[in-house]
Amino acid sequence: MRAPRTDCGVRVNDALESIKQAEAAVNKAKDSGKAAAQTPLAKAKKNLIHAEAKCKTEKDVRKHAEAAREAREAQGYAEEAQTLAERL
Repeated sequence: MRAPRTDCGVRVNDALESIKQAEAAVNKAKDSGKAAAQTPLAKAKKNLIHAEAKCKTEKDVRKHAEAAREAREAQGYAEEAQTLAERL
């Protein structure tokens, strides 16, 4: 049985879009929302950088799966930052 193919490139693009949306929400937010959203947004960017690097350079299926996971984590942090920015 073949391992499922991980589309880490698609996950990276989704995470990038989420980060852009979160940055837009942070720019519109009040000071309290900006302050609360900075940490998750920084984590999202860090995870995205790692995911992009692994996705582009690695040949191993496991590494691509890790890149997809890191991209999903980045997307989650970006969504958290967006929520904090919009609600605080």
